This record gives sequence, C-alpha cells and structure tokens, in this order.
Amino acid sequence: MSKKLVIAEKPSVARDIASSLGGFKARGKVFERDDMIVCSASGHLVELCMPEEIDKKKYGFWKLDTLPILPEIFPLRPSKSNGYRGAVRKKKDTEDTNGEEGSELLNIIKREAKRKEVTGIVNACDAGREGELIFTYIMKYLEIKKPAERVWLQSMTPAAIREGFAHLFPAQKKAGLAEAAVCRSESDWLVGINATRAFTVRLGGRKSREAVNLGRVQTPTLAILVTREREIQAFQPRDYWNARGFFDVSGEAYEGIWIKEDFKKNLNDPENRADRIWNRQDAESIKERCTGKPAAATDKHKETKEAPPSLFDLTTLQRESNKRFGLSAKSTLSAAQALYDKYKVLTYPRTDSKCLPEDYPTEVSRIMSSLGGDYAPLAKKIGDPSKAVMARRIFDNTKISDHFAIVPTGEIPAGLSEIDKKVYDLVVRRFLAAFMDSSVWKVVERTTRVGDDAFRTTARILAVAGWREAFGKEDDLEPEIGIANRLPGLDNTNAKIQTIKIELNGCQTNPPPRYNDATLLAAMETAGKLLDDEELAEAMKERGLGTPATRADTIERLIGARYVTRDRRDLMPTAKAMNVIQLLEAIPVEGLVSPTLTGEWEHKLLLMEKGQISRSDFMREINNFTENIVEKARGISHDATDLVCDKCNSPMIIKWGKNGRFLCCSNYPECKNIKNFTSDENGKVKQVENQETDIKCNKCGKSMTVKEGRFGQFLACSGYPECKNTMNAAKNENGEIIAQEAPITDEVCELCGKPMAVKRGRYGQFLGCSGYPECKNIKKMGKDGKMATQETPTTDEVCELCGKPMAVKRGRYGQFLGCSGYPECKNIKKTPKNKSGE
Repeated sequence: MSKKLVIAEKPSVARDIASSLGGFKARGKVFERDDMIVCSASGHLVELCMPEEIDKKKYGFWKLDTLPILPEIFPLRPSKSNGYRGAVRKKKDTEDTNGEEGSELLNIIKREAKRKEVTGIVNACDAGREGELIFTYIMKYLEIKKPAERVWLQSMTPAAIREGFAHLFPAQKKAGLAEAAVCRSESDWLVGINATRAFTVRLGGRKSREAVNLGRVQTPTLAILVTREREIQAFQPRDYWNARGFFDVSGEAYEGIWIKEDFKKNLNDPENRADRIWNRQDAESIKERCTGKPAAATDKHKETKEAPPSLFDLTTLQRESNKRFGLSAKSTLSAAQALYDKYKVLTYPRTDSKCLPEDYPTEVSRIMSSLGGDYAPLAKKIGDPSKAVMARRIFDNTKISDHFAIVPTGEIPAGLSEIDKKVYDLVVRRFLAAFMDSSVWKVVERTTRVGDDAFRTTARILAVAGWREAFGKEDDLEPEIGIANRLPGLDNTNAKIQTIKIELNGCQTNPPPRYNDATLLAAMETAGKLLDDEELAEAMKERGLGTPATRADTIERLIGARYVTRDRRDLMPTAKAMNVIQLLEAIPVEGLVSPTLTGEWEHKLLLMEKGQISRSDFMREINNFTENIVEKARGISHDATDLVCDKCNSPMIIKWGKNGRFLCCSNYPECKNIKNFTSDENGKVKQVENQETDIKCNKCGKSMTVKEGRFGQFLACSGYPECKNTMNAAKNENGEIIAQEAPITDEVCELCGKPMAVKRGRYGQFLGCSGYPECKNIKKMGKDGKMATQETPTTDEVCELCGKPMAVKRGRYGQFLGCSGYPECKNIKKTPKNKSGE
C-alpha cells in the first residue's frame, strides 16, 4: 500500500498531527499508520555553506581581491551550532537543532523518503516563508524527487488539522513563496558575507574577531540607534517655565496649569507647547497679575470610550513585557517559547498576527472555561466570543499570515519561573481583555480665567471598568491624565473662586530618549514610516526591519558585536557603532543604513510570491548591489591635508580605521606616525597635539602624553614606538591629568615572580602581571580580588605535540580543548561530543 511521508517543522507539530489524525504508532521519532508516515525537522536542519566551505583555498583568508563572492549555485550543508567567520547568521527558532541530533533527523527523513511504498511527500512545515524555506532546503539537500503536496494550517486545533489534511494541494501552487524564501536567504548571505568581509579587510581587519559586521537588517537597525544618539549629542536644552495656579472654591482647593489659549502647533518647533513660557519675565508677569485675584471657571463634561486592546503578536508582547517588567526582547521570547514548547500553555509565539481564525470562537470558549484561579471570575463575565465588541477585528483570516495571535491554551502549570509566570499572566489577561467591553471614562475639563489668563485642569475618572478589569483596578501603565483626579464641583456658574497663589517652575527641554527594547522593536516594526515611497512603505508594513521571529536576535547580535550596550533599559550605540555608520554614510552606502533597501527587497519578494517578478531578475539586482558594495569598500581612499608629518616631513593624510578617521603619514609603512584631528565648520583640518604631561614613564623615563582611544583618554609614552608603555588616565580634583596606577595585589605571577596588578579590559577587570610587556601573564579575577581558583579540568586526551594532557577551556565561541602546557604549547582542538551531545 502506498504511503505519504509528512514532514513537519518541529517534533511537537509532528506529535500534534499524528494525535489529531489518529491511528498512528510511534516508532522512535517517527509516527506511522497504513497510509501515512509522519516525521519532522527541528527548525532549520539545512543552511547555506560558508565561503571557506565552498573553496577553502580561495576564501579561507579574508582578502579584498577575492570579493565579491557570487556563487552561481549555493551549496547546502547540515546546520551547525558553531559560529562561522564572515557569516551574518540568523537563528530562526529556538527549536533549531544542530550537530548530531540534526543529522539524525535528516537521516530519518532520508531513510523514510527512500522507502518504495512512499510515493509522495507532504510539506507540513509552518504556513509561511520560513516554513517553505525549511522544507525546500531539506528536499534539495537530500535530493528527494518524489511529488510533493502542501498542507496549509492556520490553526493547530485537531479539527483544523483534520480539515487541512482533507484539502491537500500540489506544492507547486506555493512555488512563488518557495522562490521568495530562497531568494531572501541567498540575498541575506550575499550582502552579509560580502559587506562584512569587504569593510573588515578595507579597515585593516583580517579575522572574524575584528569584523565590521554588516547585514541587511542589522545595519539599518544600528543606524536608527546611531541617528538617535546623534540627536541626543547635538541637543541644546532650552529653559522654560510653567505657571501653576492654586484656587479656592467654597473652601475647597484645586490646581490648574497656565495655558496659551490661542496656541497652535508648529512643526518647525516641536518643543513649543501651550503650557510653556519661554522667558522668566513673562512668567513673573503672569504671577504678579494673577496672585490673589478673583477668578471664574467653566467645566466641559464628556464621556470617552476606550476600546479593548488587540491580542498579542510577538512584537507587542515583547514591548509590553519591557514596559511592565523591564524584560529584554530576548528574555520575553525565551519565556514565550518555553511556555509553548515545554509547558504547552501558549500558542506559537513567533507570530506577526494579532488575529484569530474565523473558525476559532468555539476554541476561545473552551479556553475561557479552562481558566481557573483569578482568571475564572473574569472569564465567566465573557459571553459568546463571536459577539464581543471587537469580534470582527479579532476573528479575521485575511489578517493571518504564518500564524495567528498568541493566546493561552490551558491553565498555568506548577514549576514556572518568575519570568515565565509574568509572561503567561500578561498573555492571559490580554486575551481576556480583548473579549471584554469597552472602558468608559468620564472626563471633566475646567478652564479657570483670571482676567485674560487661562488655567487648565483635567480630571478623568473610570466610570465603567470594562476590559481594564482584566488588569486590576490599578494599572501602573495608565496614569490619570491631568493634575487632579477629582475636582471640587462648581455649585453654579457664579461660584466665587479666589486665586490663592501662583507657583513658577523652572524647567529645561529634554533630549529625545534613547531607545529601549520596547521602542526599538516599535521602530523596527514601523520602519516603513521612515520611507517616502508609499508602495515601499506598504511592503514594510507587513514585515518592517526583520520579522517578529528575528528582531530580538538582531538586538542581541548588535550587543554581541559590541555595537550596542545596555544601560539599565536603554540601548546605547558604542563608539564603534558611531564610526561604522559614519563611514557607510560618508562613502556612501545608503542602502545599508536606511530601511529603503529592506523596503525594496520586501516589496519585490511579495511580488515574487504572487508570481509577478522572476527569481532571476531579483537575484541579478542583488548581485549588482553586492558588487557595488564591494566597489564602494575598495574605493575608500585617503583625503589629502596641508599638514606635514613631524617625524619625516611627508604630507599627512586622513584615513579610515576601525575606530573612525585619523591622521596618518603618507610615507607609511616607513613612517608610522599617526595623530588625532579635528575639523572646523569650513572643513579645515587641525591636528590634535598629544598633551605632554609631567608624568614620567616607569619603563624608560620619558614623558607620558595624553591620547584618545576607543575607551577614552589614556597615557602613552612619548618614546613610542620604541617604548609602548601605557597607563590609565584619571583627573584629580583640579581637573589635572594624573596616572591611575593599576592596584598591586598580593598575588604573585607564577611565570616571573612579580606581583599581579588589577587591570581592566573590554570584558571587565582581570589580573595582569605588573612586569608587562616583558611578561604577558593574565588571570581571571575572583570577586574577592584574588585569582579565580577554578581549576581547568584536564581530560584523558593527550596533546600530540608535547604529550601533556589536554584541558577543557572556554573562549568566546564556547568550550574547546587546549594543551595544559600553555603558553609553551599552544595546541587547541574542538571539544568532541558523545552520542548524548555531552
């Protein structure tokens, strides 16, 4: 009897399919019945090869003359967990499985597909571009030629799964989607690989640890952060005053803020507002003419309805979690994924939809009835979900792409972490709120007039809780509007009101706030608003910069590449980031720093899905763009100046480096003189002279000079390059530069016997030999300021170079084996894994 082989995207989906269709027997990681076999991938089992795997001799070393790398055919390989140099990789799903387990799943698919009774394949990967890519790459890598069908599941309820399998259709109907998926993958590879290698090499780097990492989504996201940082740095605060009036009516007091009643917004001056007084004299005049004077007031009453919020997609869940709990986008995603994968109490979290399928009201009712605890009383107040206030907005198949909104599937289990509990609770309360009635506010707006001056008081009272009841009576994210929540009533229009006093509050305008996870996610999602072209903006509306599944990883990747640091909740671009964006703008490579590139590509990929643009046309354009990027990198040239080298009298020129622009002798490498510089408004270059100090070098006795580095000022010996001694710089109470000596500890260097000193590097404090640079011994420092006592565990494996045991060590890419005889023997190897992955 012939059978169909169903390939699901994840093991959990394979189990759901087998359970819903029924009649299957489990055989290891495979489910089988008379007419069907169900197995699974586990996310991205297959990916594109790296350049060095395509041609190690040609691409093993990063060289400009081997670029651009434009493969006619992109070879595939099983996914690997280790990072690959030159790659701008995106981990699409935390279920992605690499190494031995991934190979095992591939082998299972290959084995089952080769069975004679298997006459067709069913693509049951996620209904969207990424699911199509996973299936397409598996079929191509394993060279499976059997006819394929597609099951398109918008919902994972048993009824929906059975309905989907009852209406299988030829996979060819989704050929446009598959081509768009492959093109997106290959175009990301082309731009990421070539741009990263080209600019890294051009700016003096040769290794991945020195890489100027660039990418289609990563770089414009970084540009958003850099643009905001420039706005903050260029911001000039302006002084202004508020006048607050204190009034008495029938023995009761209230307050009001002075406003300019005829105020009109000016787009050229966004800081100007109705309640701001821009000079002290005007503020004092208001105080003088209003204090102690009688007043008259009028009230305007109105009711406003506040519609229930939409359901969560991943981005809005991440933003809300950041606002309420301070969770990073990555932490929220990890919690939501665990609640989906491990605890099975949430639906699939990596979604860009806020809607549910139109066949879901019955399932919503079932979920409501299953909720217990504090949720039960709220759920009982909700009637037929299909008749909810916002039902038409919630149940909408046209607004569902790969997946529907994030909703609970069951009661909260025991054993959740605090973060998991918070995320689950937030999703459940948002789910309940979406089906509740609108909230109703009673608003009173009082205008108090003292002569020709007007003071505004606004009070807002929650009259009908509606959906807000789901979040409790007190919602920290919704402060009351205005300066008073309750106002003393006006008995009649002739009520006597007296101005008790006027307080003047001096203020300053604030710079725009730095982005945090919540606001950056919003900027990435709505990057289309940065575009002038309406068609491109509409394409960006669908995806923005990246997708909900990848945005958190993009933020973390920027942090990992040392482009961005976290300061509490704020995301701050580093000097490295500022320099990279400045370079790309100066060349210019605009397509890499603005959302225009993503908008154009997304628009054309959408057209490809509909069969309106060919794969060859799209890739031809991408190849041309990639060639242009490399040519731009090759074209980075020096700028001539009228300055002369103080070492050899050759002309000084301006060059670009990893840390920005600098002055360099044109006689390099014979003369290695470099200087910092500034330029005035007319572009005239002026050399920044190194500030010589009275501090003497403790190595050679020459004067120390103040220099600027990537981490700020430091002291360097004026005898450089003969003496390369440096010291940390600090300022005393008078603002004078002093040497900040590295604190000497009681620890002794085991290599030379000199004391160890506390030093600071890019990864924090460590212990370094005070005999540096003659002795370069360094050690990790414990919390007590002493050498970390953790011993490096040795293994049974013996170093083939010196015979000493190999030890387990940890570097930036994870664990590895290093010879215990280091530094005399520097042999290293990858850490082998056993069958259990240990």
